[in-house]
Amino acid sequence: MSQRTLSPDQVPHITAIAPSPSPHAYGLLRKQMKLSKERISLMAESLASRLHDEGHLELLENKKTLAKALDQVITQELQVEDRLNAEVRELMKTYEAEIQRGGVDYQKMFTIIKNRLVKDRGLIL
Repeated sequence: MSQRTLSPDQVPHITAIAPSPSPHAYGLLRKQMKLSKERISLMAESLASRLHDEGHLELLENKKTLAKALDQVITQELQVEDRLNAEVRELMKTYEAEIQRGGVDYQKMFTIIKNRLVKDRGLIL
């Protein structure tokens, strides 16, 4: 793999170097553990060191700058499903009366709407 030189304004885009986890792997991560802010910071620092030490990138700034950017990206990615669920709950208010009458199954409708938004937006959860 060839080395890339990144300027500080390019650091938040570092996620393009590594492939995204598969939906299956990400799903396992999300279901098996909740990550604390401290754990995410440790993961970001470890990833920054590893990418640099293995020669995948050359740092123009220190590793802490990269680790901070990775921390932000990881945190944002882990919040995607939480924000999506909140949006689906908001959309579900449209069906509130039907759900209360028993005409619509809440969980089934929630899943349908969520899957549709995931597909339309090309999300990987």
